[in-house]
Amino acid sequence: MTQSNPNEQNVELNRTSLYWGLLL
Repeated sequence: MTQSNPNEQNVELNRTSLYWGLLL
């Protein structure tokens, strides 16, 4: 994985979490 911005990674994680929440 590439380490660009911690904030960007956080946003991606949040997005994935939201996606899973909607799927589950």
